Amino acid sequence: MVKKRSHIVIIFLAIALGSCDPHRFSVETKHPVDCRIFSDHNSVDSHLYGFDMHPDAIMQVTSSAWTQYDLGVYVTLSGGEGFQLMLRPIVEENVIDSGLVLTFLSGGGYRLDSAGVMLDQNSSFRFPKNQQTYMTVYNEESYLQVTVGCDTVMKRYTKRKSSDDIVLRTLPGSELRVLDPEWKRIRFVKEHDSKPDELKEP
Repeated sequence: MVKKRSHIVIIFLAIALGSCDPHRFSVETKHPVDCRIFSDHNSVDSHLYGFDMHPDAIMQVTSSAWTQYDLGVYVTLSGGEGFQLMLRPIVEENVIDSGLVLTFLSGGGYRLDSAGVMLDQNSSFRFPKNQQTYMTVYNEESYLQVTVGCDTVMKRYTKRKSSDDIVLRTLPGSELRVLDPEWKRIRFVKEHDSKPDELKEP
């Protein structure tokens, strides 16, 4: 009887381990986030409080709790060309529509694109390299705001439908360490400095 039960336990464990998806994991912070790797699963190393993205890695970060959120995260960019932050993308089994793409270039500057059309750029901005930097993404109804350290790099309204997904992509040669991501419920902002007519998206 004991032997039979042992066989059942072994079979159950084998099935459970075999069904584990190496492309999916969770980061167990105070406000946990779910992650999914769209590139090769070896392009991202996950750990309890974050993950490390190697060159040409593509990652979905999401929370099933809220589509309106305030995401805070510590990132460290090393080498290569930089990385991209895709805001309000359409995601299924892969990235269907990249949405608003904020690209931080290691050589200096950032740009904001949507559907291949450049919406904004700043060639004088310098994303800190080899230095842990706090970033936030604030997503409320039609309003989006992104900060890097003490700098607000994006603050605008958008006609794009809000989603509960963010996609990160490392550019060739770049490594991105992501620590302590927290996907928090927002405290609604009554007034924003930007105006609705600032955004002219395709």
